[in-house]
Amino acid sequence: MFIGSSAFAKPIFNLLNFYIYAYIFGLTGLALLAACGLSGCSDDGVENKDPQLPPPTVDVSVDEVNRTTASFTINTNNASDYVYALLPAAETIADAEALFERGPVHYFEGEKTVKVDLNDLAGDTEYNLYVAVRNINPLVYSDLASEVIDTHVPYTEMITLESVGLTSFSYHIMKPEGVTKYKHVCLSKSDYDYIVSLIGGSLHSYVSAFGAEATEDQTYNFDTTFFDIVDFRQDIYSDMEFIIIAGEVDENGQVAESAVKSLLFKTKKAGVAPYDFEVSVGNIGSMTADIAIEPEEGIERFRYLVASRADFDYTAFEGEASVRRMIIGHWDDLTNESTKAITVNATGLKPNTEYQVGIVGFDKELREKVLLYDFTTGEPTGPKPTLAVETQTVETPWNKAAFKVNATYAVAMTAGVFPKGSIDEVLGRPGNENLTAGDVIYNNGTQLTEQEVAAAMSEEGLVIESGELLPNTEYEFGVYAANAEGVGVSEIVEFTTLLPPQQGGELRAKLPGKYTATTKDSNGDPVTFSVTIATGVNEATEKAYSDLNRLVVLGFAPCGVDYASPEELLANGWAATEEEANANYGPKWFIEFTSDETISTSLPVNNELDYTMLNFDGKQYYFHAFAKRPTSDRYTDAVRSFPVEVSDDLTVTIKKLVEETDYGTFTYYPGVLSGTSQWWGDMVFAASEEIVLKRDADQGPEPAAVKSVRHLSMPERVTVNLGASPAVDNRRAVAERLMR
Repeated sequence: MFIGSSAFAKPIFNLLNFYIYAYIFGLTGLALLAACGLSGCSDDGVENKDPQLPPPTVDVSVDEVNRTTASFTINTNNASDYVYALLPAAETIADAEALFERGPVHYFEGEKTVKVDLNDLAGDTEYNLYVAVRNINPLVYSDLASEVIDTHVPYTEMITLESVGLTSFSYHIMKPEGVTKYKHVCLSKSDYDYIVSLIGGSLHSYVSAFGAEATEDQTYNFDTTFFDIVDFRQDIYSDMEFIIIAGEVDENGQVAESAVKSLLFKTKKAGVAPYDFEVSVGNIGSMTADIAIEPEEGIERFRYLVASRADFDYTAFEGEASVRRMIIGHWDDLTNESTKAITVNATGLKPNTEYQVGIVGFDKELREKVLLYDFTTGEPTGPKPTLAVETQTVETPWNKAAFKVNATYAVAMTAGVFPKGSIDEVLGRPGNENLTAGDVIYNNGTQLTEQEVAAAMSEEGLVIESGELLPNTEYEFGVYAANAEGVGVSEIVEFTTLLPPQQGGELRAKLPGKYTATTKDSNGDPVTFSVTIATGVNEATEKAYSDLNRLVVLGFAPCGVDYASPEELLANGWAATEEEANANYGPKWFIEFTSDETISTSLPVNNELDYTMLNFDGKQYYFHAFAKRPTSDRYTDAVRSFPVEVSDDLTVTIKKLVEETDYGTFTYYPGVLSGTSQWWGDMVFAASEEIVLKRDADQGPEPAAVKSVRHLSMPERVTVNLGASPAVDNRRAVAERLMR
């Protein structure tokens, strides 16, 4: 075991010298050398009285012990190397030599003192720590030193990591004193970062929305796979970073923002298996390939995945752990696992495309071997699909559009309508120079059904009608069609919606003025504040609001923010352009006159409002709807339009909205949401009865003429994101589901 180590070369060389000299000098020399070797001789031939060095000493002191970590210090006088082992209390080591055989061996560098940190202990567990040192030449062992490390340590933090394995972990939540409830959630750090970057949010908003509620101190154990309260799946892999988030729940059922805690940790990193795979790819066609995978002896099982090189490259940006995660898949899905050599028939590939076979093998010690093997599919052989798109007439061209689509040789189709500005923004991003509007449609459009594809393939064609659109806005309708080989073509049609017919008539002209608003807050306390109903705040907004049949309501004091005009946003540096200032000033909300002569607050388009109540000075607020849940005092929020009633004396009442659901009756009242999107934020204010605007007797002086500014560009509602390929990652779909 010592051959090849410089530390042990000298003893071996001395032994060889012994036999060489015995051969040369004969028996007499042998006797002399033996005498010196056994008894010890000095350089001058005088016998050495003390031929052996005393054993090195070892001293061990435990410095700090927590529930999952500990540290200790080793001190010695003259040892060369050391070894330690942390074992369960029932397991023992015989002596120092046995401990060194167990290994691993560590070497002292300079100082004969070393501090060791242990980071993967389990809470409420007793361990035996064994330590030994030795000299190498001559080989002399110390006594065996031992200490007890006991992790029965009281909890001091709200979140405590209890244990960490390769594919398992546990953590403990300690309910803070004086708190009746808390919420907690755990997910991979990469998933958290992706979802938050996609839809906005924070630790506080995430645990508020998706945390599980509990009332007692508890340890939570997770092994291999788990689901959170919204059924977002988490599979646990080695060397994977997770985040735990916990927050106190106050008496109103809300998570206190100032009391949110988080903890980052990684699962254990698996060792590298010293075994390999033999991989070969044959019978490569335009859409198929036969992949032979043969593991070396020592690999007990392996997982495999065939995906495009682009998918692997995208995932690789998050590191090797994410690549292994992608290859392994769900632990309870064994369809891509084997224990022996196999040949995988890959189908449904795209022609002339780079692919990779990803393999993760496991040996009996759960060490891992990761392998990526490249191949390229052949050229396509079938006919390319064709597309023809014809614009259709609609009854309300200010908020609708329709198109007839005819296709040939198509087996899959995707269609979508997006603001032209959103598509242009995506195509203008660095790295997207080679993308087209068709790529945007393919990655973000709606997949057509088999029946719809069949209709598009017929002579009559398929008519596709848009959802709700904004008036006087540039859009792009696109359709993508692919044949059986995955070869695709796209067709894009640009169009602009019309202005709606003017509504409201004389009443709309009479309503502008000063009003006093009254309502009650969520506690039932009266609230009174002043508002102004206006046609706009400058020429640009007046034109934009008129085109949309709107009046703007300025001010909403219960949200806690004083009104700031577009001019104030520019003066304070809260907006960079006039267009931005016109979009983000406030607080503001709208009264809208619809085509059937009814009046309401602004109508959501595709479950979203096209404005923010305000966005400046670090605050972003949204006009929102809140309802108490039928079974608790907690609130449900939503984007809703409220009916508006106007009496003969011009008193304006924002009516409640009642919805019957499978979960009971929800009564919505207006309110304000703060956050980074309309799907993610905190309740700032919620009314508990209808808001009544009473026209003031004193209307004051006539308002000054508005300033002339250039035409307003309304904020775009749709964010088009090409960040993730559906084949690689379903987190975007999960995030969108969570938003809804």
